[in-house]
Amino acid sequence: MRQSDMTPDVCAAYCLDEGTYTFYGVQYGQECWCGTSGTEYDRLGALEMSECDYPCTGDASLSCGGFDSFHAFELGALDKPEGYLGCFVDSQSSRLFSNPFVASASNTAETCKATCAGFAYYGLQYSEECFCGLADEDYTRLGTSDACGYRCTGDVLSTCGGFNAMDVFAMDDVTSPPATAPPTTEPPATAPPVTAPPTTAPPATAPPATAPPTTAPPVTAPPATAPPTTAPPATAPPATAPPTTAPPATAPPTTAPPATAPPTTLSPATAPPVTGDVLVDLVPCLLSTVAIGESTNPGLYVMSLFFKGYWSPKTEEFVVSDTDDLTALLVDSTDATPHGKCNAVYIGYAPSTAQVAALTAYSAQYKVRLVYLPSALTHTTAEFTTKLGIQTYFAGDIMTPAYVQLSALGDEKVSITQPGFQTDPNLFTPALFSYPVIINAVPEAGIEVLAQYVDSAGEPYLSGAAGDQENAAVLSYTGADGHEELHVFNTIGWFDAGAWPWAHFYNEWATKGIFMGERRFYLGAVVDDLFLSTPEFEYDGGMNEAAVSQRCTGDDLSQLLSVQQALNTQYSGSEIITEFAFNGGGIAEHVSQSVEGITYVPNYEETMVTLKGTKWFEDGQINVHDTNWLATNVPLMQQDMADGTWEANDDLLVELRETDCVTEDTGNVQIALMTGMWDSDNYNWRSMVSPGITGLFNENCLDSAAQNLMVCYPGDNTFDGTVSGAAILVNEDNQFHSIYTTTSNNGYDGAQIVPRFATFVYFNCVSGSCLVNENEYIRRFVCECTPLDPSIADYTCTSTADECVDDDGATDIQSLGSIEALFDAEASTTTRYMLTGRRDKYMFHQANIIPAGDVGDGSQSLLDYWYERVLEVFSSYITFPVKSIKFDDLCTEFTLHEALDDSSPYVTMALDETGAVTGLSYVSGSGAGLVPLTVPTASAASIPTTGLSIEDTETYGTDTTYYLKDDDASTVPRVGTKPDASELAEVPLPVAESVEGDASATETPAEIVENAEELAENQEANALVPAENGGLLADEGLVDADVAADVAIEEAEEDGLL
Repeated sequence: MRQSDMTPDVCAAYCLDEGTYTFYGVQYGQECWCGTSGTEYDRLGALEMSECDYPCTGDASLSCGGFDSFHAFELGALDKPEGYLGCFVDSQSSRLFSNPFVASASNTAETCKATCAGFAYYGLQYSEECFCGLADEDYTRLGTSDACGYRCTGDVLSTCGGFNAMDVFAMDDVTSPPATAPPTTEPPATAPPVTAPPTTAPPATAPPATAPPTTAPPVTAPPATAPPTTAPPATAPPATAPPTTAPPATAPPTTAPPATAPPTTLSPATAPPVTGDVLVDLVPCLLSTVAIGESTNPGLYVMSLFFKGYWSPKTEEFVVSDTDDLTALLVDSTDATPHGKCNAVYIGYAPSTAQVAALTAYSAQYKVRLVYLPSALTHTTAEFTTKLGIQTYFAGDIMTPAYVQLSALGDEKVSITQPGFQTDPNLFTPALFSYPVIINAVPEAGIEVLAQYVDSAGEPYLSGAAGDQENAAVLSYTGADGHEELHVFNTIGWFDAGAWPWAHFYNEWATKGIFMGERRFYLGAVVDDLFLSTPEFEYDGGMNEAAVSQRCTGDDLSQLLSVQQALNTQYSGSEIITEFAFNGGGIAEHVSQSVEGITYVPNYEETMVTLKGTKWFEDGQINVHDTNWLATNVPLMQQDMADGTWEANDDLLVELRETDCVTEDTGNVQIALMTGMWDSDNYNWRSMVSPGITGLFNENCLDSAAQNLMVCYPGDNTFDGTVSGAAILVNEDNQFHSIYTTTSNNGYDGAQIVPRFATFVYFNCVSGSCLVNENEYIRRFVCECTPLDPSIADYTCTSTADECVDDDGATDIQSLGSIEALFDAEASTTTRYMLTGRRDKYMFHQANIIPAGDVGDGSQSLLDYWYERVLEVFSSYITFPVKSIKFDDLCTEFTLHEALDDSSPYVTMALDETGAVTGLSYVSGSGAGLVPLTVPTASAASIPTTGLSIEDTETYGTDTTYYLKDDDASTVPRVGTKPDASELAEVPLPVAESVEGDASATETPAEIVENAEELAENQEANALVPAENGGLLADEGLVDADVAADVAIEEAEEDGLL
């Protein structure tokens, strides 16, 4: 085993845990070898001790063998101290010993026993925890455990319990155990993690360069145990061969923690402050000489948006000059313990020599990493070019944009960015990647190239006088004092999807995966107007509508479900779900159609399918073939359909009557309730608003929607607010926040509007050719071109707006031209939004789930193909799975995000001299609600969270996120609660039948269902409707196609009407 923190005791612990070895030996400063009984350790002869003088990588004051020579030792048995009773199961919710535990960085059986003087028992757990037990506490009640294998923080050659496993000991001098409190001495709040990776550079002295090991030691591999506290024995027999197995099975877990969070016995209000050599606030800091903007400092602008999108509750953006004292800016001088105010520093300007020295000293003392972006000009500053051994000279010409590729080392350096991912700046103007450097010689210790400029085949460019020198796009540097820097030579811009994976890379490197906020990648489509028919776009110079309308079927829904299932399987861990903003008008529209003069519902089995796969008219549900339930139970909706005012009123926008709004809102909800859609996983009860976007400007519609429990709506990120002077439907000040209706803008106060993206997949297209033609038509219309007919190739335009001309002033209407170009743009733009942290839904229409016939493999719908292309691009950058979130819960998330941003809470991290986390403490923000804190899942168990009040824990990708409850905030659920249907508004009867003051004029939802069931039982009788006026209009009710058509026609023939 080779490690960067090797000592004799580290090696001894490793070989002990393997369980089959008698000897162990250390060699070459960093190697551990384990030997079995009977090894002939002296067969090659002994050496003078001076031959074993390589300093140990884990403690330079100790020796760990030499070149082809090693110190050898004999292993001893692990004996438990006197009084050992065994290993027993413990539970965080029901502790074996009721007194609060003490966590210590030097925990052993001896120190715990001394702490618990006067108690009947003492117990060791989780490497660092000491518990004191009373005589009447039954430590056997949860059973025995075999999981007590964690190394003690104070002695790596001893064990101190495990996760929810306690080594229990009896005191040998118990006289009268106390009845109440734990020890009076104040316990340390936390302890260093057993598995935290080293954050400092290797020792300054190293083995001779003439005999290097065949491979470099992994600089980020976590140690198997904690560093030793004592010197190794003087002599021992040698070992034979290195182990070939994984690190010890008894080490603290490196996988996701159990569903229960780490101990939270101390609330933030009462927890003692964390202790450590230094304190560091988990706050990213951005340094610039100008206010950060998309054009003034593009790299910092990307990082600023990154922190907003991933819920960082507090980010500091400092505008500085090259004469400012950065130490005063970065250090909290009021704290007795050295206290840094930033856990990652991003430098976006060229700092002075004094400022570089201050940044370097800050990094070394506080174990904080520095990220120098291209605007820091380190590629042309002598101080850095000398230190890094770089220059900007290239023998070849790569002044044109080049691809940038993450090094193969990326899989060891980050846990979220796809190893080896490559970005292509040739897709964008101006060129983004413009600061290439080359390495003058083989990188020295502490320098590592993390990304390079490559050609389209992924081969790195070589340069220099001989054309054989490697280039660098990103490199890291670790100084002899332990300070760490990342130097970035490729510029990034917010508009480039390929820029955002780098932002994730920078954050992962800078924070080592410990940061305030949460990373989530959401992708979710909302299909509007389910079951409404849609005329497809077809240019005719007028309405531009095809003669035949398109309506989705049950087969189309089933196809969409199968596509989603396949994608969730392909992209492991993903949970993509499409949601439907159901529109009962689709049923009413179908009811209003007539064949041979008979108003009826055609064969509806194929469309009456919920996303749970059950048909609405089966299993005792309402038979929608009997349409009398519609006329009886949502009469106003049917009355509007009958008198022809439905569509006209919908076009009146802000002039919609109160009855129109009540008709649509109440009718839609009741139809959804009766058909079973209310209970579907894919139904959005809070977003189903039939007047949709237009209704958000009408007080009548907003009021009626609120009565039906709809208080949060999807907006439209492209809407320009031209309707009645209303505000646009997206928050212009913060794209990650919702907006709220006001009386002046909307006629109604307090309704929440969450942003939603429109796409190039237009609502009135089924096919790819339709999308191409409509896109061309829209671009010609915007740019004032003639002719508008997209089928005519030649055209002229009069507009000189920026979106209508290129850089040379020539006409460029920016139409996409082909279906593949359109989906290329969609995939890139949507991926950029996902990587930015946007959680907005994407707007589609029922026509978009009908098979297109000319996209993908020919069987896919436009929405199917959109999902496929977006996920293909996204997964080329990022390893995390993709999720969908219900719109109902999205509204809650936006509310929580807004509260978080308004309060600016943060966590302070305590570190020891190695950079290991020894404690976390929460600094309250007023009314913050739930505050996310993310740590790497692999090391979550070793990061102490004792002093935090954890409301919830979630593992996602390689992240574990703790949701902290703010001191003064009540519990805030992260998931919305669906209301009971009994809370819905009552359904009004038709206007002609309403009687003022008559309580019977409305029905409850229960009465609606009961009446509908009665009607279904008497379907045939209810279907007999007299035919009148020769047109057989059903003016006294609706008829069923399967029963009433023949009856009505027969009666009409008998009466001589046909």
